[in-house]
Amino acid sequence: MTIQSEKNLENRLQIVKDFLLKNEDVLLNEYIEELHPADVAEILLELDYEDQERFFSILSWEQAGRVLEEVDSDTFAALIGILKREQKMIILDQMSQDDMVDLLADLSEEKRKEI
Repeated sequence: MTIQSEKNLENRLQIVKDFLLKNEDVLLNEYIEELHPADVAEILLELDYEDQERFFSILSWEQAGRVLEEVDSDTFAALIGILKREQKMIILDQMSQDDMVDLLADLSEEKRKEI
């Protein structure tokens, strides 16, 4: 990661934290819409667990699917694990089959069954 990209991440992360702190979910969602899913995933990974859950819950189904395609299998399992069965099905349906298969293949049998 270059110094410039680190600064961009720090700036984006601070903006997201400010929106979360001020409960500005609508503004946060509008901000997220402008970012690439990989950038959203990178921000998500920098948040603490509680903020990750809240941030992830603000995403649309389509956004959530695109972001999950960008995270590692452990983060995928943690995030998908906080959702209800119906929500999981909707989000997984938004993901590309190849990405979903790759992420699920990296998980243990037990975690795959949970999902």
